[in-house]
Amino acid sequence: MKKNYKNVQDPLYGQIRLEDYIVELVDTPPFQRLRNLRQNANAIMVYPSATHTRFEHCIGVYHLSCRMLQQLHQQIIASNDPDLVLEKLEKAEKLVKIAALLHDIGHGPYSHLFEEVLRRLDIKYKESFFSHEQIGSIIIDKLLRQFQYTNEDIEIIQSIIQGKQIQYEPFNKFAFLQEIVSNSICSLDTDKLDYLVRDAHAVSLPVTVASERIINNCFLFQNLGKYHICYGSNIQFEIQQVFQARYGLHKLLYQHSKVIAVDQNVLEIILKADQLKIIDVQQALSNLSSQQDDWFDLFQELDDNLVNQIQYVARRFNQNKELQASIHRFQSHQIYKNIYRVFVNTNFFNKTHHQLNDFLDQKINNKSIFVSVREIHFGMKEKNPLSYVAFKKQNCVEVSKLLQEKIGADEQNQMIKIYKETPQLNQPKYFTEYGIFIYATKSYNHTELKDIALQCRDAMKQAVDKQEITETQTVVIEELEQFIYE
Repeated sequence: MKKNYKNVQDPLYGQIRLEDYIVELVDTPPFQRLRNLRQNANAIMVYPSATHTRFEHCIGVYHLSCRMLQQLHQQIIASNDPDLVLEKLEKAEKLVKIAALLHDIGHGPYSHLFEEVLRRLDIKYKESFFSHEQIGSIIIDKLLRQFQYTNEDIEIIQSIIQGKQIQYEPFNKFAFLQEIVSNSICSLDTDKLDYLVRDAHAVSLPVTVASERIINNCFLFQNLGKYHICYGSNIQFEIQQVFQARYGLHKLLYQHSKVIAVDQNVLEIILKADQLKIIDVQQALSNLSSQQDDWFDLFQELDDNLVNQIQYVARRFNQNKELQASIHRFQSHQIYKNIYRVFVNTNFFNKTHHQLNDFLDQKINNKSIFVSVREIHFGMKEKNPLSYVAFKKQNCVEVSKLLQEKIGADEQNQMIKIYKETPQLNQPKYFTEYGIFIYATKSYNHTELKDIALQCRDAMKQAVDKQEITETQTVVIEELEQFIYE
């Protein structure tokens, strides 16, 4: 008798069982391409062991989603809800599992760096810049039609991945189904639980995320006719650790100053290669929406081997010296020097990180200096994500005033207790900041560095929101003046 599943071995979870409908999606070119996309992209140039890929991450998110669904399935059955139709619930759970598996299928080469490539090339999708979720939606639409999924199925899967509200039943009433893979309420989801543990494990960073304990302590509560996820109050600290781990890994891994420098080097290579028509990013994305049989072929080639592909073509057909120099720099590990960095509360600037980046570049106006502004937060930008987590305590569920405003908690419901302040578990003062990194692409002497620092100081001073306290400017200026004498 033929078995209708396949087992794969994972370094974090041991054996993971893939159901038959998952296997048929895994064994397709769009999903197999994820084997060639490193989860942490250019971090491998700083952390040599960061070789894991989006392939195993997606399977890990699928596994954790199955575990969470298993935990919540029994609770929804025990609720004896009159609107529960078991067949519809199981179909919905299947779509959640598919969304978990395919959530990263739209990533381009070097992960989020590719989105910056699209921004620099001004390649847009429906009036806005492409994101990997949007590219993924296009791929998912074409891929799932090959397996006879309906328009409604595809729309639901796309919405789950993008964290959009779903009005179809049973997702409307059983809203918890939308809070598993990409949680738009509090940002605590299986995607985050997997990548934080997997990334920290790969590079041996001391990060504590108790995924299994969190899943074992997730529950359902009913509010205004809908079922949402809450967690046992005994794991408040473990949940806070998740958000702190995100912040910590951004500081130590994702936004490491040398990783950012390598990203800039790779960005220059890709943009120059596109300019010289060695690659055609626009055409690769246009083909995704075409009705041709080869719709995926060009995008298939855009993976983390792209620099090597560019080098192969450039050596034979295009001897551009600038491109060759950039490739040589990358392959010989000649990383741009980080001459200054500072982390500043985003409230100091009335600008997005892209706007601030462009502003500082324009003000400094030096082709041998580049600025990279990175936004670092705990998962919900300037908000405290812990304020949006509901906690089960004895015979009631505790909901913050902020969460009540978001999901409309019923004040008349005796099972829901509304509190004004978030549990105090050594909370930071601010929940988002800009990391401002300044790099030199050539060598400078001390006098030249001093002049550059003064330029940076003046640019930062001009960028500060005039509505904010003047102390902000003083802090920034002192940081930059300290740099002058290093």
